[in-house]
Amino acid sequence: MQRPTRVFDFACEAAGVFGLMATFMFCLLAFAGVSGLLFWVVAAAAALGSLVYVVYQLVSWATGAQTYSGRQLVLALLVPVMALAVTVVVGGERAGLFFMPFGHRDVKAQREIISVDKNADGTVSTQTRPAEPGDTSGN
Repeated sequence: MQRPTRVFDFACEAAGVFGLMATFMFCLLAFAGVSGLLFWVVAAAAALGSLVYVVYQLVSWATGAQTYSGRQLVLALLVPVMALAVTVVVGGERAGLFFMPFGHRDVKAQREIISVDKNADGTVSTQTRPAEPGDTSGN
């Protein structure tokens, strides 16, 4: 039978892997424009999994259970901390808490009507206006 600490260690390591996979799924959903409950459940799973792993590693290092040097600890936590940061930044932006200048914006298709008129002097002028719902003059 496994010692309880080994099972706990395995569970915390598995949470880190799960958090990383959930972060990848979260980014896919964010850039696909998915919103709603599924999006936020995946965001919570990504944040929670990464956070559990980071806290586990820091507590293990602080209590001496891990014999990492400071540099090794930074390298061990680099990917999970970045995954957690991506989750927080993308989730916060999608929630409307803040806006990043380089963030992804959902692009919605908008139909436009372009009118071309020939002027009396032979020149051509164009006008563009948004299409109204039910407007079929562009077809």
